[in-house]
Amino acid sequence: MEPRARSVVAPATWAVLLLLAGLVVVDLFAIRGLVRARREAVAAAEAEVGLRVELEARTLEAALAAARVDLGVLSGAAPLAVATPADPVLARRARLEAESALLLFAVGHPVLDELVLEVAGVPSLRIGRAGAEPLVLALAAARIDAPLSTQAQIGERRMLVARAGGAASLALLAAPANRVRLRPDSEPPATPGADELVASAQLEAIGWRPEMTWRVERSEPRRALLARVERLAADFRQTLAIHLTLIVLSCGLGGLALRSVTRTAWLAAERALAEERRELERRVWHADRLASVGRLAAGIAHEINNPLAGMTTWLDLLEEDVGAGERRRARETAARLRGGLERIRDIVRRTLLFAAPGHGLLEPLDLATVVSETVEFVAALEEGLAVSVDLPLEPVLVAGDRAALGQLLLNLLLNAAQVQGPGGAAEVRLRGEWEHAVLVVEDRGPGIPAELVERLFEPFVSGRGSTGLGLAVCHGIARAHRGTIEGENRAQGGARFVVRIPRLPGREAA
Repeated sequence: MEPRARSVVAPATWAVLLLLAGLVVVDLFAIRGLVRARREAVAAAEAEVGLRVELEARTLEAALAAARVDLGVLSGAAPLAVATPADPVLARRARLEAESALLLFAVGHPVLDELVLEVAGVPSLRIGRAGAEPLVLALAAARIDAPLSTQAQIGERRMLVARAGGAASLALLAAPANRVRLRPDSEPPATPGADELVASAQLEAIGWRPEMTWRVERSEPRRALLARVERLAADFRQTLAIHLTLIVLSCGLGGLALRSVTRTAWLAAERALAEERRELERRVWHADRLASVGRLAAGIAHEINNPLAGMTTWLDLLEEDVGAGERRRARETAARLRGGLERIRDIVRRTLLFAAPGHGLLEPLDLATVVSETVEFVAALEEGLAVSVDLPLEPVLVAGDRAALGQLLLNLLLNAAQVQGPGGAAEVRLRGEWEHAVLVVEDRGPGIPAELVERLFEPFVSGRGSTGLGLAVCHGIARAHRGTIEGENRAQGGARFVVRIPRLPGREAA
């Protein structure tokens, strides 16, 4: 950079820095003033809550004192002092007069939660409240929760008991619900929440029991008391945000070039990494495919080599028998050769079925019908296997190949019969869920070996010495029907296979 350009840029840079510093200083002074105003507002709010609770405590004291004095006057009233007459009519009239007197007293003294007239220590009449209105309570009703009580003697063996300090006493203060509480000094003060102011004042409940010092606690939401300061703070925060935005934008303009270069390099590195990852995934996929092909080829070679080895020996024996003129032994040897060829043919057929299973015409059909027909066929084929079937009443419609789906269930039931032997049992259940038809086949055999669970549906994988193509064919049929098949061990013993095929909503089966 030329010296002149530097001399021009330097004053401009210092001017920008001084302007930014001035904005920061102004904002700091404003924040200091806002913090001071908030602190003073909190102190004023605490003082206001303290004055309110002090007024409420004195109001409650006056109401309790007036109720206690008037209770003594009420105890001498005739409707309460007269004993209950023996005549039922007169007794009912006397009770109604006593109820009226107590109800009028409760109306004039809203601080009282409950009035009880006791005769020989047993409640004879109870007055409570439904909200602010007094009413006559049943003698068996639960006692009203009110910590303070006082009583007045009414003649011999008659007592008038009043209770206060509960919901009715606090409702007298016209405070919002759950804002005012009456607590004894023996209890610790309430812990204010994060958005709460709490103040208390002593209450002298003279003549009321239990004889202890009480306090009235009041809680107020801090946010409601500091609403004006909060509005001012919100306006200032908006202004401060604008200032900070300007500062950030001014500082950010200088770093755009560096960020652009850094981002370009980062994107280039990301592209190179993504390309390398795709290449590694392609190699892994290719290696996995080669491994699968290798396992398939090895399995086919092993399965075909076994009968070929025997067939070589039987050919030598056949030549000897033919040369010796032993026609009967030659026919027996030829039958063994035919059996070996048929076994090789069966292996090839199963391999082809595994490679392209279930490619018949997919048409609407009732899967319950396929299950029923296949179970009947297995019952005739495997008499030693007891199969129980649970089918729904309504059709379970799917788009499928009837022969392929029957082959899938047949393979699962034949596996169940072979692993259990004579006397085995299997359960077949079919259910129609919201989107799928679910076919469950369970047996009571030894279950799936742990080392084969992950490779259960691979070809030539078997735990009982078979070709291992049956479950692989089942997997191919399920996949050809856009479904799935899963195998697991039951907690009660045995194996469970679950097949899910997409359902056809609202179509008729073929």
